[in-house]
Amino acid sequence: TSWLAHDMALVEQRGVPTVSLVSGGFQEAWRRSAAAFGLATLPMVVIPRVITNQPAADIDAMVDASMEDLLSSLAEPVEAGPGVIAEELAPQAETIDIQGDDLLDAFHRMNGLFLEYEWSDGLPLVPPVPELVERIMKGTRRDPQEVIAVLEPTFGLATVEKIAINAAMAGCKSEHLPVLIAAVQAIASPPFMMRDAAVSTGSRSPLLIVNGPIVKRLGLNSGACALGPGAPSYANTVIGRAMRLIYMNIAGCYAGKTDPNTTGLPTKYSLCVAENEEASPWDPYHVEKGFDRNVSTVTVKTVYGCTETHDNKSTTPEMLADLGAEAARYIGSAGIATWLLGGTADPDTKLEVNSQQVWLMCPDHARLMAEAGWSKQDLKAYLYEHATQPVKELLSRKEIVRDSSGNWVQHAELQWLENHPDLQVPTASSPESFIIVVVGGPGPRGVYFWGAEEAVTVPIDE
Repeated sequence: TSWLAHDMALVEQRGVPTVSLVSGGFQEAWRRSAAAFGLATLPMVVIPRVITNQPAADIDAMVDASMEDLLSSLAEPVEAGPGVIAEELAPQAETIDIQGDDLLDAFHRMNGLFLEYEWSDGLPLVPPVPELVERIMKGTRRDPQEVIAVLEPTFGLATVEKIAINAAMAGCKSEHLPVLIAAVQAIASPPFMMRDAAVSTGSRSPLLIVNGPIVKRLGLNSGACALGPGAPSYANTVIGRAMRLIYMNIAGCYAGKTDPNTTGLPTKYSLCVAENEEASPWDPYHVEKGFDRNVSTVTVKTVYGCTETHDNKSTTPEMLADLGAEAARYIGSAGIATWLLGGTADPDTKLEVNSQQVWLMCPDHARLMAEAGWSKQDLKAYLYEHATQPVKELLSRKEIVRDSSGNWVQHAELQWLENHPDLQVPTASSPESFIIVVVGGPGPRGVYFWGAEEAVTVPIDE
């Protein structure tokens, strides 16, 4: 919906009238996206149901029934400006004075108001009083009004101060601010595709992976229960939570509106982890990406859901690698086999690496592989070779774009695959589609995340 509004706004701004079909339930996502692009009344016609999982005849009938409205909407004037979106949110003020019978009553009133204004993730927030925000901003030498990035989907200005305010509400300390500033730089990078990451029916969550010396200094958890909950994961939890609040309060990603996620996932509250570099037999992830081991970095990656990779019996690297291959071939994930749909090429490898997957591998499994002589690259190559699906399964699930003659619009050179329905093809575009990070304490369990788009790694300016 948001990308359609983006494209139609560009066409309208060039003087060509447009009207778009919008499925029922997505009107608010359309309206807010159109307002963000400066065209508050960008024409749309609502059809009663989403067109996914509908027989072709039913889709045709819905379009036919909408044709009169579609034609009449082409003649409607389009109003420039953001419309009433800003008026629907909180009062425009530097500070808000909240009174209560006592401090506890004021605290509850504040949280109630912040829910009403859509500033809250639903959990109690720490009051972002000026003194606290100023204390947190001492974690950086940057000017409070410096714009770190402009964040889609609503083009919010991510200033240092705004990042600090959301950090304060999440329970962060001043030393956490540099991680969040770097993470904001990461999500604003074009390969991250923030609009896709934020405005989707998929349960896309920002996974933060921290590497380098800062891990110990901040007390980030890379061992047991690294993804939380609990006191050892305090820093992980509040940093991850702050990123979700930044998605909402700066990027404008509001649940049920600009975030039309079908079901949601608990991972959207907070998802931050550190790599267990001491327990890893391989180079840490940031070194793999070309950074010095003594440089601290944060990697941000959009992920969908996850599954446990549990094996307490296998003693060969192949058997353990099959855990990841089995997860990687799961046809129900939107991130599987997206190379069939086209994508951008990695500037170094020239291979398409969109929809990378993330395997947080437990140290015991990584150690067994390394002792057997396997490098991280060997594991990636194995996953690429063995995470396959027959053509007929992939083509039945993927939204292959075709022209009026039925030919593939993207990757037309692969259309011959349709004549080989039983051929096993990779579900990933290359071995580099797999991100391997060693995380966790003793035990035989890891976590595999299905992903979307590309991971972006940014050095942390401390």
